[in-house]
Amino acid sequence: MDSPLRMSHRPGTCHTFYQYVSWEKLFDTHPEYFSMNEKGERFHGPNMHSQGQLCLSNPEVADVMLAKLREFIAADRKELPRDKWPVVYDISQNDNFPYICKCPACTAITEREGSESALTLTCMNKVAREIAKEYPEIIIQTFAYVSTECAPKTIRPEPNLLMRWCDLYTRSDCYRPITSPFNASRKQQLDGWKAVGANVALWDYWNMGILKGPYFKPPRVETMVDAIAPDLRYYRDAGVISYFAEAESNLHVNPQNFHDLHIWLGYQMLNDPDQDEQALISDYMAKHYGPASGPMTAFLADLRQAVASEKKALVYISNPRREYQTPEFLGKVIGHLREAQKLAPESTPFRLRVNKELITPLAVILHKPELNPGLDRGETLKEYESLRKQQI
Repeated sequence: MDSPLRMSHRPGTCHTFYQYVSWEKLFDTHPEYFSMNEKGERFHGPNMHSQGQLCLSNPEVADVMLAKLREFIAADRKELPRDKWPVVYDISQNDNFPYICKCPACTAITEREGSESALTLTCMNKVAREIAKEYPEIIIQTFAYVSTECAPKTIRPEPNLLMRWCDLYTRSDCYRPITSPFNASRKQQLDGWKAVGANVALWDYWNMGILKGPYFKPPRVETMVDAIAPDLRYYRDAGVISYFAEAESNLHVNPQNFHDLHIWLGYQMLNDPDQDEQALISDYMAKHYGPASGPMTAFLADLRQAVASEKKALVYISNPRREYQTPEFLGKVIGHLREAQKLAPESTPFRLRVNKELITPLAVILHKPELNPGLDRGETLKEYESLRKQQI
């Protein structure tokens, strides 16, 4: 794939099934285009985020997708100059649903091939073959996600199909590299797609902190900085074509510790995965925290060691407990941050950055009083509120 990967935003960039096969327009007349449940009932969800997929063994579904895809391509090329024409069009399964379709035809394909990715390829390969006759430069991106994570036994993706494999946050340890024993099953899935000759894009999940849902709840002091460089090198060496990391953070909630460092380091390593990440981290700490870089570097070092010492997988949502998160550890963290505050002058960016890193340790102590290293709860609550307002 030599084309620049300009993606069309007309259908959206993920979870786009209903953009191509609209349940609002088609379910009443063609329920057979949509998922069947275990009871033999056809159904649909309200939107891209819940309760339904498509019946991908039905060949007419691919025809409907093709017709809509041609509309999207024509609209993009009418609206944009030639050098801005999108090359990638996403056609991918909806979110938050555990299967594609349970109809007899889909079930037979899934059982024969060992994964519902066989349903994805049954449909997407037809779309990819047909659109290549008209637009040989067009790439179709689709998901390997939830029930479609694993490559099928015998069906192979077309050359203009891009499989976007997701390293699911409900199953992976994002704090350790994909080459870690804790992530052996995840690596096996990715390697499986490369083994069948797939073009692979990668959707990664870092330690997300977004406003709604179970993300970063309960708060905990943690870092995934030691997974970033090894992962990006492995993905580069594995031939991954494009990389996307979901890594939200909000300043008006408890921020993940060293989130700014994670993002900055990720960008640096995407530019050149062969850089020395330790040198990059040292340079960042010196410039980002200025006179407070010494104790902030000590805090980061202690946290990296603590994460590395965990003897179980740190799965983001399903296993949020951290054995290292003890009163003694949190007392040490608070000590580093107090020293950093003394060194960073008031009303400077350096102090603001130090204070940001103090929010979540205080949140942990307030959330779990048994982890309090001896701080006065009332004073801690006042400081926590002040720091949150300061960030806003």
